[in-house]
Amino acid sequence: MINLKKYTNALFSLFFLLVLAACGNESSGLPSQGGDGGPVGDSDDGSIVSLMIMPENPSVAAGEELQLSVKATQSDGEVIDEVRWFSSDQSIVTVNKDGVMKGIKAGTAEVTVVYQGQETTVTVTISPPTPIGLQVLPQVTSVASGVVINFVAQGKYSDGSNKNVSQQSTWSSSNESAATVNLGEVTTIAPGDVQISAEWEEFSGSADLTVTNATLSSLNINPANLNLANGTSDKLTATAVFSDGTSVDVSNQTTWSSDAAGIADVDSTGLVTGVGVGSAVITGVYNATTSTANVNVTNATVSSISISPATVSLANGLTQQFTATANFSDGTTQNVTSSVTWSSSAPNVASIDALGLASAAMTGSTVITAEYGAQTSTSNLTVTDATILSLVVEPDSLTIAKGGKAAITVTANYSDGSSQDVTSLATITSDAPAVASINADNSIQAVGVGSANVTATFNSSESDPIPVTVTDATVSTLTITPDPLSLAKGTQQQLTATAEFSDASSRDETSEVSWSTVDSALVSVSSSGLAKGEGVTAGTDVTASFGGQSDSLNVVITNATVASLTVTPNPLSLAKGDTEPLTATATLSDSSVQDVTSQVSWASDDPNIVRVNSNDEAEAVEQGSAILTATYSDPVAAVNVVSPNVNVTVGAARADRLRLQAVDNSLNILGLIRLTLTQGDELFRIRSTAYYSDGTEQVLNPNEVTFSSSNNELIGIDANVISLADADVIGSAVITGTYQSLVSENEINADCLTKVTILGLIGLGLACDIDDTQPNPDYVAP
Repeated sequence: MINLKKYTNALFSLFFLLVLAACGNESSGLPSQGGDGGPVGDSDDGSIVSLMIMPENPSVAAGEELQLSVKATQSDGEVIDEVRWFSSDQSIVTVNKDGVMKGIKAGTAEVTVVYQGQETTVTVTISPPTPIGLQVLPQVTSVASGVVINFVAQGKYSDGSNKNVSQQSTWSSSNESAATVNLGEVTTIAPGDVQISAEWEEFSGSADLTVTNATLSSLNINPANLNLANGTSDKLTATAVFSDGTSVDVSNQTTWSSDAAGIADVDSTGLVTGVGVGSAVITGVYNATTSTANVNVTNATVSSISISPATVSLANGLTQQFTATANFSDGTTQNVTSSVTWSSSAPNVASIDALGLASAAMTGSTVITAEYGAQTSTSNLTVTDATILSLVVEPDSLTIAKGGKAAITVTANYSDGSSQDVTSLATITSDAPAVASINADNSIQAVGVGSANVTATFNSSESDPIPVTVTDATVSTLTITPDPLSLAKGTQQQLTATAEFSDASSRDETSEVSWSTVDSALVSVSSSGLAKGEGVTAGTDVTASFGGQSDSLNVVITNATVASLTVTPNPLSLAKGDTEPLTATATLSDSSVQDVTSQVSWASDDPNIVRVNSNDEAEAVEQGSAILTATYSDPVAAVNVVSPNVNVTVGAARADRLRLQAVDNSLNILGLIRLTLTQGDELFRIRSTAYYSDGTEQVLNPNEVTFSSSNNELIGIDANVISLADADVIGSAVITGTYQSLVSENEINADCLTKVTILGLIGLGLACDIDDTQPNPDYVAP
């Protein structure tokens, strides 16, 4: 905060005798140096005699608001309402033009009010967020009897955050003959309607469950074929598909067994561990229905591991999921995120749990390390002090047929110009849960016909509500594409299921339909619609079911072999920190071509320069040159097909963003208001920060940035010093900057719209509002 008294006191002294002469032996009318909130002067000409903020010691929890009031009384008895507010630290507390303060995070800060050159300040205390409610998710669901599903008790806090409090809650079922509940784990017993309730502290919440009489149609195990290096583990998933088209993950209810436990062992959750080289068949049995998966255990050894992302910048309070991938001697790769040992070099900056989830705790830098046997890999994590400017939900409106589901994305836009996907961290609420309810994954479930508004809150910020319309449209037809489909054994194809509704609308429901196959030994299909040729056949069916409709696709699996493999783009030039999607295309012996990107294993001759992450993207780690190759293991020819070399050059990190901040001459962040005494006085300085492709940032020298103003009569610019060009010019100016080929992503607005005087006689200049949070409309994101 800039203390305005230091600018006025000197001037008061200069005019002291002048004022005394003008006033005779009466009171000077000059402000006293009393305590904050006390009297600051006395006069009989309408000038201020007292200025006070109430309450005197304001305190709220993070996320809560409090109306502040100011009593600015003139000597003639009139109370003044037109005052200016600002906060010394907007990351702790904000205050709007009406004096409403809002706690952002725990801490203390000062709130100041200014009127006619006078000011008074109070210290504000923000306490940690407090619990304000409880939500049980999913709010509405329907499932067959005889299954186990999980409900989540989500504690809601005053700052918009949420916490899973399922283990701390007391659970109950309104109809235990239909379903029972234990710490959120619900076991369905018989058809009926049930209300699942939870109590936590003084709050309670409930969700509606309908247990149906749907019967089990099939059991799918994914993946149907699993390759493991000896000593490593991977997870099989068992999905039960029911007669009404619904599906449930029943991995923990399935009885698992191996026909060769000395080669591949399987535990009660479907986790398979290679214990000897060879082949085994894993069998899963659920409610007398059986499915199998083939496991091949090799003697490959770990040659290296890699972490994704390689570098990341994170606002304080957020989380980041890291992924670890093991590269084996036979060219294969495996996700080992849950098997490595994770650590942080500065856990006070950011800690990381056993599953690779890092939590930012304070500003600074840390190195995240993953250890897997004798192999290690690192990633650089920077935690910033950026604060949220806005919270945006996309799409900005939804129309869903009753019974359908739609995903939303919640993005937090920060003061440093960055943005983060906070969908999983935000609290999503619906003002009409009987129309649109919230699922455990924060997706929207269409429950009943009507309209609702859905809002997201996170870290004391709230989004604009998005309108959700639920219609009574029903599914008319369901169509699977591509059709027809021919696959070589061992290759994959992503299927798409499109639903046509009775109101003539259509929607991609690929992730919502229930997928099943006639014979998973010939073709397998995942819950997301990824089909894989497992055995040669002239034709076998894959079926999708949704909303009472179904469609079947006949899939031909050939014994064509992979003749060659190509990777694009090639060659590849990247800046340090860049990522680039790679595509691997196989040309088969029957001259057909197929995308096999998700099935190849990637290798780098120098992973310290470039590596491939779990999303099949090349990651530029350090400057230099390296070679990438892709390997496809052909199950028909029993050979490995290797692509030609992909030549990668990694250059220096690229400046992607330029951010401007208004600061004082000590480079402290400026408050929202500043009083300028006279022409030529310094308003503020500009701190320019460049953000680079590798996640690093650098404060630039003033002579490296070119600044411009939209109003040169009001604002003068000398290097990075912004001054008042003319104290008699009332107006506004917009300041932007340019660095290399970048224009600043934000602009600084200076609004100097009020002349300031003492006793109505002595001109002090202009009162200016300074705002550096507004986006630059000319900025184009890289």
